[in-house]
Amino acid sequence: MAALRYRVTGNPPNYGDCDLFTMEIHHGGHFIEQWNGNLKYVAGHVAWYDNLNQDLMSKWDIENCVESLGYSKTSTYYYRLPNGGECRELNNDSDFWALVTILPPNRVAIVYIVDDNFVPNIESQVAINNCVESSLSHEEPKVDVGVEDEDSEYEDSDYEQSDAEDDILFDDIVEKCVNEGGNVNVSSSAAAFPNLEFGDVETESENSYEFKSGGEEDSEGEENGGTRKRKLPNFTQFRSDMDMKNPQFRLGMMFANRNEFKQAVRYYACVNGKDIRFTLRESFKVQAKCKKPCPWVIYASKVDESSTLMVKTLTDLHTCPRAEKIKLCTPTWLSHRYTEELIDNPKWEVPKFQEAVRKQYNLNITKNQIYRAKSLVAAKTDGTYEEQYGRLWDYCEELKRTNLGSTVVIKTEMEGGKPIFQRMYVCFAALKKGFIQGCRPVVGLDGCHIKGPHPGQLLCAIGIDANNGMYPIAYAIVEIENRCTWTWFLEILINDLRIDNGLSWVIMSDKQKGLLRAVEDLRPSVEHRHCVRHLYNNFKKGHNGMALKQILWEAARATTIPGFKAHMTRMEIEDGRAIGWFDDKPAKHWSRSHFRTTSKCDILLNNMCESFNSVILSARDKPILTMMERIRTYLMVRMARMRETADKWTCDVGPRVFKIVEKNKLESGSCIPCLAGDKKYQVRHISGAQFVVDLTAHTCSCRRWDLTGIPCSHGIYAIYRR
Repeated sequence: MAALRYRVTGNPPNYGDCDLFTMEIHHGGHFIEQWNGNLKYVAGHVAWYDNLNQDLMSKWDIENCVESLGYSKTSTYYYRLPNGGECRELNNDSDFWALVTILPPNRVAIVYIVDDNFVPNIESQVAINNCVESSLSHEEPKVDVGVEDEDSEYEDSDYEQSDAEDDILFDDIVEKCVNEGGNVNVSSSAAAFPNLEFGDVETESENSYEFKSGGEEDSEGEENGGTRKRKLPNFTQFRSDMDMKNPQFRLGMMFANRNEFKQAVRYYACVNGKDIRFTLRESFKVQAKCKKPCPWVIYASKVDESSTLMVKTLTDLHTCPRAEKIKLCTPTWLSHRYTEELIDNPKWEVPKFQEAVRKQYNLNITKNQIYRAKSLVAAKTDGTYEEQYGRLWDYCEELKRTNLGSTVVIKTEMEGGKPIFQRMYVCFAALKKGFIQGCRPVVGLDGCHIKGPHPGQLLCAIGIDANNGMYPIAYAIVEIENRCTWTWFLEILINDLRIDNGLSWVIMSDKQKGLLRAVEDLRPSVEHRHCVRHLYNNFKKGHNGMALKQILWEAARATTIPGFKAHMTRMEIEDGRAIGWFDDKPAKHWSRSHFRTTSKCDILLNNMCESFNSVILSARDKPILTMMERIRTYLMVRMARMRETADKWTCDVGPRVFKIVEKNKLESGSCIPCLAGDKKYQVRHISGAQFVVDLTAHTCSCRRWDLTGIPCSHGIYAIYRR
């Protein structure tokens, strides 16, 4: 039989004889009740008795072992069931036999001693109550952080610790945590650094933390019965702006709040490629562990009533390989890490995003993660769609306040007594005034879809400036494009532009749904032109071919009725069925030969509106306020740029108009004018055609001068002759 052995350190023997076992005795401590009702033995020390024979042992033998440790036989004994089970009182031999018959595989029986004369003190309680399990109890210990001196000031050097400070022993930390005036709760400060597992003994190994007198004592104070002065340790403070990109955790490191600590763990996992999981996430404590069987673990909890968290458990050792896909590399983390990049480049392509993450962190991320991260950054910078719709009325009032004279209208659409959409119309005072004073009475109308999760359409009204360029007038957000919404939009627009006499106004459109009827209802006398490109796109579906296309465009460009009829005759010869397609499409809507001359504009296309819709394309997928603000900014910058450009004109007309005049000058060389009296000329073209030019009325029988207000080649040669 093996000799009985008493030890306070080392490993238990490897028993070959199944009758032998080791008794692990915890003494000098006491039991506390945890939040879940289980008993936990805290403080005290541990001793082992090896080579005990379960057939020869009894409760009397346990009492002899207890006496050898200095305790009386009146002490109370408890034993724990294997695998961390419940504690039971050990009163007699029957209880002892129950103990030895359920030994775990390592054949170590755990016994606890509770001495009736034992009075627990705080410092002894802390010595063992520093394992990870104690940090998960119902009530979290509090630390009243004291200061070294009332006159001491905050120093940034506390943030940077040397390697020597990292190796400080736990007993030295506890010594420093006891402030002179009792401002520090010793037990809580000590428990803030748990690194001993339940049942650890006091050894002098480099991984154990013991209670020793660390630092110099105040001998004079002890002689006078005073309290020994001890200092608070200088804990490392985590600073997000400097440490977040590559976190390095230390025992005792302080974090501003729970979110900062969790974010630091995420960055640590992504930087090091470790599959770390949060195993405990509560408002006052957080724990994270690496994927099993890796021993890496970190635990932090509050140190006082504030939101500050302190690292109280840290096993900074990884035995797992680096991973390419980890759980904590989430879209939320990607949006936090690449916020600046996504703000600078909202259209950052997915492959380039993936390549950047792979180069920096050696991680593989999916397209869905990237899309989600980009949407989170957009929501962070622009706000959510719901939030922005909720502030639409405030934005409306702000536009009115900062742009006096502007028309800004909001209307809430109701359905079944509930609001379903908020329409918004905007026409700035500067644009309104500029259009009325310096533009032709021509308005292009069009609508386009708003992209993104919110529904709706954007309606716009675009004019033509003095240089034949695009001139935005007004725009509106509506729920759908139909007769009702166009009527609402046109009613406000007609009032803004003072369109009282429709005979002098032109509206250009692509025959949008509901727009034709809305115009007929509000201003039936307005000349309503249809975009020829849109007309041809519908025409070619049943009448395709290059010849028909050319004839259609020539008929649209014809300025006289005889010329128009000649082209339509050619079309009938080319395709007899094609001419019937225009029966319900009067020429007054799409051919210059039938246009009125009051507007001085012979435009055939609605490309003004299409250009505007193309310019604001990048804003149409943004939330409502962001979209409206980007459009407003674009209009403001465009107006300022156009003013600067106009100041650089070298002639009295715009550059585009000047080019038209120069082109007509070249064509005038083919004309021969003859004076007919009273500033009237008969002009004969070398092709044989003859035209009548009236310089007093500024007209020509070719109708080009009448339609545009710009002298045609016949008129220019008559002016030369004059």
